[in-house]
Amino acid sequence: LKELLSDRSNARRFAAVRKGLSPAEQMLIGQVMQAFTENDLVVWISTLLALSVPDAIALVRADLARVQAEMSAAPDDEESEGADDEPGDDERLEDGSTSSAS
Repeated sequence: LKELLSDRSNARRFAAVRKGLSPAEQMLIGQVMQAFTENDLVVWISTLLALSVPDAIALVRADLARVQAEMSAAPDDEESEGADDEPGDDERLEDGSTSSAS
């Protein structure tokens, strides 16, 4: 990764892509980049560098939209799973089995 961005042309192009994003997008893409493995980050940045700056910005925005959609969908999935795993449910099941055995 350091080698990729140590090239001044690549560093300027990547900076131009980031500059084309809003401050909120810049913050979010920074968080997304931290979650990448180093290999995934190199592949992703290489892909951006191969595009024109406007196309790279469009790709970043599409990736951000996908990440935000996944993030907003995740709590709904957890809530539906969590509804089956409430502590009260386990107690009622245990109490029900004990009273039916006696």
